[in-house]
Amino acid sequence: MPCSLGWGQGRHASFATLGRRRGELALEGSGVPFTIVRPGGLTDEPGGGGVAIARTLHGFGMISRDDVAEVMVQALLQPEAKNKIVEIVNAPDTGPADRPDLFAGAA
Repeated sequence: MPCSLGWGQGRHASFATLGRRRGELALEGSGVPFTIVRPGGLTDEPGGGGVAIARTLHGFGMISRDDVAEVMVQALLQPEAKNKIVEIVNAPDTGPADRPDLFAGAA
């Protein structure tokens, strides 16, 4: 399930943002396996750069649409992605989105 990075940070949470969080909570409590991916700001740059991934990333960053798509594919392929919520941004000193241990360190 794609969402957005920093969805509830600050005092300016919109009704749409609160609705997304309600959907996340319903999904978490459903017993259905899930992975929620919250990307930073989207760019049209080519993918293949480094992707930082964590339960919570501090601050704001950008990420290519290509890399978001690859993270979503990896969420289907990697068992470690099961029942996780992650935030992602492009970061030059990290591995690519298709690395085999992408979700291993994201608690």
